[in-house]
Amino acid sequence: MSQGLRVWNSSGVLTLDITDRITKRHGVYTATIGASATSVTVSVSGMSNDGSWFAVLRAPNDWEQVCVSVISGGFKVWQTWADGVSTTYTVEVYRC
Repeated sequence: MSQGLRVWNSSGVLTLDITDRITKRHGVYTATIGASATSVTVSVSGMSNDGSWFAVLRAPNDWEQVCVSVISGGFKVWQTWADGVSTTYTVEVYRC
Protein backbone atom coordinates (compact mmCIF):
# COMPACT_ATOMS: atom_id res chain seq x y z
CA MET A 1 0.00 0.00 0.00
CA SER A 2 1.43 3.38 -0.98
CA GLN A 3 1.47 6.38 1.31
CA GLY A 4 0.64 10.01 0.65
CA LEU A 5 -1.95 12.69 1.10
CA ARG A 6 -5.18 13.39 -0.76
CA VAL A 7 -7.44 16.38 -0.13
CA TRP A 8 -10.90 16.97 -1.58
CA ASN A 9 -12.88 20.23 -1.48
CA SER A 10 -16.48 20.46 -0.25
CA SER A 11 -17.76 19.57 -3.75
CA GLY A 12 -15.84 16.30 -3.76
CA VAL A 13 -13.19 17.48 -6.22
CA LEU A 14 -9.68 16.19 -5.59
CA THR A 15 -7.52 19.31 -5.03
CA LEU A 16 -4.27 17.80 -3.75
CA ASP A 17 -2.78 14.40 -4.52
CA ILE A 18 0.69 13.64 -3.17
CA THR A 19 1.47 9.95 -3.27
CA ASP A 20 5.26 9.87 -3.29
CA ARG A 21 7.08 12.03 -0.72
CA ILE A 22 6.18 14.96 1.48
CA THR A 23 8.88 17.52 2.29
CA LYS A 24 9.53 18.30 5.95
CA ARG A 25 11.67 21.01 7.45
CA HIS A 26 14.45 19.35 9.42
CA GLY A 27 15.77 22.49 11.08
CA VAL A 28 17.28 25.96 10.83
CA TYR A 29 21.03 26.32 11.28
CA THR A 30 23.54 29.15 11.37
CA ALA A 31 26.82 29.04 9.51
CA THR A 32 29.54 31.55 10.37
CA ILE A 33 32.36 32.06 7.90
CA GLY A 34 35.41 33.47 9.67
CA ALA A 35 37.13 36.69 8.70
CA SER A 36 39.94 35.01 6.75
CA ALA A 37 37.93 32.04 5.42
CA THR A 38 35.74 31.57 2.36
CA SER A 39 33.71 28.54 3.48
CA VAL A 40 32.35 26.61 6.45
CA THR A 41 30.91 23.11 6.84
CA VAL A 42 28.04 22.50 9.27
CA SER A 43 27.31 18.98 10.52
CA VAL A 44 23.71 17.72 10.48
CA SER A 45 23.09 14.28 11.94
CA GLY A 46 21.83 11.81 9.33
CA MET A 47 22.07 14.23 6.40
CA SER A 48 23.33 12.69 3.17
CA ASN A 49 23.82 13.70 -0.43
CA ASP A 50 21.26 11.17 -1.72
CA GLY A 51 18.80 13.58 -3.34
CA SER A 52 16.30 13.57 -0.47
CA TRP A 53 17.87 16.51 1.40
CA PHE A 54 18.16 20.15 0.39
CA ALA A 55 19.32 23.37 1.99
CA VAL A 56 18.02 26.90 1.45
CA LEU A 57 20.32 29.83 2.20
CA ARG A 58 18.84 32.95 3.76
CA ALA A 59 21.68 35.35 3.10
CA PRO A 60 22.15 39.07 3.67
CA ASN A 61 22.48 41.56 0.81
CA ASP A 62 25.47 39.77 -0.74
CA TRP A 63 23.40 36.67 -1.57
CA GLU A 64 24.51 36.57 -5.21
CA GLN A 65 28.06 35.68 -4.11
CA VAL A 66 27.17 33.02 -1.52
CA CYS A 67 26.29 29.36 -2.17
CA VAL A 68 25.16 26.36 -0.14
CA SER A 69 25.45 22.68 -1.04
CA VAL A 70 24.45 19.41 0.60
CA ILE A 71 27.30 17.06 1.48
CA SER A 72 27.35 13.77 3.35
CA GLY A 73 26.93 14.57 7.03
CA GLY A 74 25.79 18.18 6.60
CA PHE A 75 26.08 21.15 4.29
CA LYS A 76 28.72 23.61 3.12
CA VAL A 77 28.34 27.37 2.74
CA TRP A 78 30.90 29.30 0.74
CA GLN A 79 31.43 32.83 -0.48
CA THR A 80 33.64 34.13 -3.27
CA TRP A 81 35.74 36.42 -1.07
CA ALA A 82 37.49 36.77 2.30
CA ASP A 83 37.24 40.42 3.31
CA GLY A 84 38.39 40.30 6.92
CA VAL A 85 34.83 40.30 8.30
CA SER A 86 33.16 37.33 9.95
CA THR A 87 29.72 36.71 8.39
CA THR A 88 26.87 34.56 9.72
CA TYR A 89 24.30 32.99 7.39
CA THR A 90 21.03 31.22 8.15
CA VAL A 91 20.32 27.93 6.38
CA GLU A 92 17.04 26.00 6.38
CA VAL A 93 17.42 22.24 5.89
CA TYR A 94 14.62 20.10 4.43
CA ARG A 95 14.13 16.43 3.69
CA CYS A 96 11.62 14.89 1.33
